Amino acid sequence: MEASFTPDGKFHSAEEPIASEADLPAKVKEGFRKKYPDAKVISIEKETTGDGPDAKVIYEIVIEKGKDKVEVQFDPEGKFIAEEKVK
Repeated sequence: MEASFTPDGKFHSAEEPIASEADLPAKVKEGFRKKYPDAKVISIEKETTGDGPDAKVIYEIVIEKGKDKVEVQFDPEGKFIAEEKVK
């Protein structure tokens, strides 16, 4: 797990590895497989930004897409957010 804090010690964000696709919330897994049915998953992280009721959660999934590695993002409801090539 990785956590970031502001210079005054306030929590900013955390990244938590997820062991496998089976450990994703059902809605996230469903949205992911609907958009990327044949994708090979390389890694998964749950990123939380902010604290308490204002916290924002995003699931980042790194997949193989052709010869490239791509990070795709989904919200907790399984809605696609973004796709970006990984260097």
